[in-house]
Amino acid sequence: MTKNTGHSSDIKVDAFDKRAQKLSKDRISLYNDASEHYPYVREKERQIVVDQLRLSPNQDICDAGAGGAYLSEGIEKALNGKCNITCIENSRNYFDTIPARYNKFLSSLNRIELPDSSFDRIGVLAGLHHMEYKADFFGEAYRMLRTSGRLVVADVQSDTPPAYFLNGPVDKFNPIGHDGRFFDKGEMSDLCRAAGFSQVGEMLCQFDWEFPDRQTMVEYCKALFGMARASLDEVEAAVNEYLEVYNTTQGVALGWSLVTVCADKA
Repeated sequence: MTKNTGHSSDIKVDAFDKRAQKLSKDRISLYNDASEHYPYVREKERQIVVDQLRLSPNQDICDAGAGGAYLSEGIEKALNGKCNITCIENSRNYFDTIPARYNKFLSSLNRIELPDSSFDRIGVLAGLHHMEYKADFFGEAYRMLRTSGRLVVADVQSDTPPAYFLNGPVDKFNPIGHDGRFFDKGEMSDLCRAAGFSQVGEMLCQFDWEFPDRQTMVEYCKALFGMARASLDEVEAAVNEYLEVYNTTQGVALGWSLVTVCADKA
């Protein structure tokens, strides 16, 4: 199933959708290449979402704000392929890179033209922090979930080192900037409850991105965050200034965090 949805002129256009139109094929290629060559770097944060989704075989699962389907690949691995995954993505260039084995739906996250009660689970990994009208997505997620369905969202929290890094040096060195609209503490929980969810839980999860050496860390960050205007030395200086970096017995670790919310539809 590959679908495209259009929106009438009276529907508000989210800042996230405007940004998605600026994402070039070259920019997306760098991001996807970093994730493909070093899939283990963000494994811990992906696993947080996978674990909290409480997956079971043969479920219908939605990866919203899917990007290159990194979360989908983790879900598929956890269930040994025994699931039906739909990737929703608002960037045409990202959409075109999503593997054909997944259902693909090109759409704004503000209004998703899929039927009510389409999914058992909806997961989002760092896919909402550019959204202007976040409440719209949470309402759509509630509508698309079946009774006893679960939503899990993990994204950047405001006033944390990742937030300062993204809206600082990444905004400076990325050709289209960053301008993250991060979640305040408790905001995701409030949005879930307002949408109708029950049994809402929120936590700030802290973990490390692990690399074999500092050179790999710097090259990865430059590619993942699209810091094309920065030299490798400038990327390294920014990472060291804004984030915790330390040596391990296996190489180098970079501290990161995401606020995670789990919400059930009664």
